[in-house]
Amino acid sequence: PTTLERCGKWISGGTPSRDRSDFWDGTIPWISAKSMNCIRLSDSEERVTLLGAENGTRYAPKGSILILVRGSMLHQRIPIGITTKDVTFNQDVKAIVPALDVLAEFLLYWLLSNESKLLEMVEFTGIGAGKLSTDLLYNMKVKLPSLPEQRAIARILGTLDDKIELNRRMNETLEALARTLFKSWFVDFDPVRAKAD
Repeated sequence: PTTLERCGKWISGGTPSRDRSDFWDGTIPWISAKSMNCIRLSDSEERVTLLGAENGTRYAPKGSILILVRGSMLHQRIPIGITTKDVTFNQDVKAIVPALDVLAEFLLYWLLSNESKLLEMVEFTGIGAGKLSTDLLYNMKVKLPSLPEQRAIARILGTLDDKIELNRRMNETLEALARTLFKSWFVDFDPVRAKAD
């Protein structure tokens, strides 16, 4: 076994100065806790400019693993995701750029499968937020199979994830259709009006 620290290069994020309008409202995603609501990370509500990205925050290249290490939601769940493009991120998030012998998707699924262990490691801060100690994360033991085995595991889990995402989108579509039908029939009384016409 190896340690999580040795699975890649760890990077800390940051927040460009809010007083500088030339740092914000650009095109580069800036990932914070509120952006981490899915496991594939490519966009965010807030974006920085090229100048902002170089002043106060850091880049996580495509294929990096992002993990929220500070925030109130850590008491319920540990947001973890993989970047599908280059992004920047804030100080509540850590990025892991996987080592050459570590497949990013394998590391993502390894972390997701260890969420209960991660939740046990969350410490309480004085202001009610949770905190994941970097030292505790570094020392987590990882059984790292060979790269071909990592690929096989990640492929199977990725296929299941794609199916779950497809089902989620289908459910959203069906819910929207149901709301539209309900409104048409029981709020706007469209069938009654059509009959009257």
